[in-house]
Amino acid sequence: MAATRTPIERTRGYDPEPMDVPPLFQSPARPLAMLRWLITSFMWPQSILWIGIAAVTYHLF
Repeated sequence: MAATRTPIERTRGYDPEPMDVPPLFQSPARPLAMLRWLITSFMWPQSILWIGIAAVTYHLF
């Protein structure tokens, strides 16, 4: 006898968004994905910050 499954209650009829997990925790065999995640999540906002600081400093002094 097959087990009866209860359907998952989905709010508003669609699946919730998947968690934004670093590719390191998804699969360690994807170094390019790990590098891409590192650049997009950490280095890219930091580089924008430093470019902004440099622009303000250059403008003021």
